[in-house]
Amino acid sequence: MHVALRTPELRAAIFKQLPPTALVALAGTCTQLSEPALGCLWYELENFGAISSLLAKGDHAGDALRSGMIDPEDVDRVRYYGQFVQRLVVRPSSIGITGRVLSMVITALGNNLFPNLRHFHHMGLSEHVLYLYRVVPPSLLSLVIDMVDSSDDVSRDAMGLLTTAISSLKRQGNFNVAMFSLRLPPDFPLWPVANIIAGWKSLKRLSLQGRIDANAVAAIHSLPHLTILDLCCLAGESLPCCWQKELSSLRALNICVHATSMHEVAAVLAFGSQSGAMCYSPISRMHIEGLRDTLRTRNMGEQMREQCSAFTLVDLILRSDRDSQPSGIQSDALTMRDLHPYLSFVNLRHVVIVLNGPLEICDDDLQSLALAWRQIRSLHLEGSTSTTTLCTLKGLIYLVRHCKDLEQLTIALHSTSIAFPIKKADVRHHTLQHINFLNSPIAIGKETIFTAMFMAMYFPFIPRISSTGEDSQRAWEEVVACQTIMLWEVEGCTAPWIMFTVGHHSPHLRSFRS
Repeated sequence: MHVALRTPELRAAIFKQLPPTALVALAGTCTQLSEPALGCLWYELENFGAISSLLAKGDHAGDALRSGMIDPEDVDRVRYYGQFVQRLVVRPSSIGITGRVLSMVITALGNNLFPNLRHFHHMGLSEHVLYLYRVVPPSLLSLVIDMVDSSDDVSRDAMGLLTTAISSLKRQGNFNVAMFSLRLPPDFPLWPVANIIAGWKSLKRLSLQGRIDANAVAAIHSLPHLTILDLCCLAGESLPCCWQKELSSLRALNICVHATSMHEVAAVLAFGSQSGAMCYSPISRMHIEGLRDTLRTRNMGEQMREQCSAFTLVDLILRSDRDSQPSGIQSDALTMRDLHPYLSFVNLRHVVIVLNGPLEICDDDLQSLALAWRQIRSLHLEGSTSTTTLCTLKGLIYLVRHCKDLEQLTIALHSTSIAFPIKKADVRHHTLQHINFLNSPIAIGKETIFTAMFMAMYFPFIPRISSTGEDSQRAWEEVVACQTIMLWEVEGCTAPWIMFTVGHHSPHLRSFRS
């Protein structure tokens, strides 16, 4: 095993399969391992169980720990292996060591438990938060505090512990953490986020999920070197309309909010705005939940076109608040006029538009989208469950021609009927992985065969086709079965990895052939 671990080709495969118990066993026995091997083996620790296992090697070690004493050999052992740890994930539910023993180890090592730690991910709150500032070395680059899945009762005392620990870190002259993430669940009280991040001069990326008040916004604007900002407001919360100065250093802004009014949308857009005739908000991801009508959707697009850079926006997610909509009542139809402002953002990669009303776009509109969003990788266009778009299979040809990188497509077609025979496809799509036709209507018979012929001609390499409509589910399964057969019969459209099965033969395909 020792020889294998010194071989670079075998080391990665071996380490990938090693359970935590083997990691500890190697740490206690393989004293001749090369440092690169140990660097891979001890790169990431989950909790402090491995450190605890390095202690108490002697027969009376348990009594020594209980009496507040640690054997010098154990300290040296922890010091030797601790230098290889670069990533630490702490879950209080299975932390693997008591706070008292951890404090003893940290003290014995002179507050230098993991001298080369780069990333620290702390999930939940416990007494170990008290030792946060003693575990974090000057080498730390990113700090993540995640409370979303925590089952602990969070009180003001617990919040105070965390605030005090981070404040102690910031007071260190060599504190260089550049990335900080704080995620809070909806039932948490208002946290003193402003006190945590205020004066954090080294911070370059900040990610916040939870209740964001005016004080937090003011603290964000005081960060001198902030370049990437991720904000996620909880349901029922919105960004406060208060900012003191522009974020001149900001290069990327990712926002997820529930915006039910244009006042809230304006607050989002103005958050990253900068002064100057040619200065735009560097928003790279816009995620808006709760849009209730098409007018707000169009107005927001117009505001974004005026205030946001046309080249930085990559992700656009617009969702209606379906839960708050009265039963049986739909929103007004969304047309291409409402979507036209968003065509200005030419570098969009991911677009999701989910509405509680009809989505009235036709094949020509789909062509406009394809011409504007040539870099698109995933496109999701969905109206209410009982409606479809006005698009047909012909509209998909525009995506084949202009969107070469498209991988995911979700759309409800108005009709799948298409006139055959048609000209041989002069272009085929090679990257599309999945089409979800939602509740697109289709009839079993010639329509499924023609649709399968179309898919085999223009999308011969697609591995997955699905739908959500209960009435049309069987028909779309028939399309998939027919397409699999046709891929071997349509000239130039063979896909060798698709397996042919006699059971996939469709009776409608056999009757069509005859």
